[in-house]
Amino acid sequence: SSGINAEWPLRPGVESLGGLDFLILNQEEIARGYLVKGGRPIDHNFVQRTFSVNLLSSIEISLKAMPHLEKSKGHIFVASSALGEVPKSGLSVLSATKHALNGFFYSLQQELKEKKSAVTLTVGALGEIAAGDRMPLFTLPDWMVGDKEECAAGILHSLVTRPTTFTYPSLHLNAARLAWFLG
Repeated sequence: SSGINAEWPLRPGVESLGGLDFLILNQEEIARGYLVKGGRPIDHNFVQRTFSVNLLSSIEISLKAMPHLEKSKGHIFVASSALGEVPKSGLSVLSATKHALNGFFYSLQQELKEKKSAVTLTVGALGEIAAGDRMPLFTLPDWMVGDKEECAAGILHSLVTRPTTFTYPSLHLNAARLAWFLG
């Protein structure tokens, strides 16, 4: 368990607006560090906290939100990362949490379809978002870097169109995997 009270972030909106139509999950603990190359091992508590923030809290909040979303025929948008599909050296813990996030929410997506639930779910594979003068947290290939306004517009569009997946910047993940594999 992440140790969070998953009801807390939902309560104000549900109480003041009478329900919940959309849930955007976008929490992230940036986890950088080499596991074997760096000389000192990554701390177990660091790994545990990263999984708690990046994975477990999203699962807990989405499950607590499900009854409200069922009532409103709502939508969940999960902001994952292209690193969950195409890992990068030095970001193994972050990549692992995003891969697990994808696995959980793609499975939940299938369960919702099998149940014929009105709740829809989009899993977003997001690259690094360039934010003005801010330097990227890590160096990624150009095909993984995009503009924050374009990304936000794409996420808002996906709340209306409700696709099963959203990728920004636009890329074909199989081509990205091939580029990663070839180095």
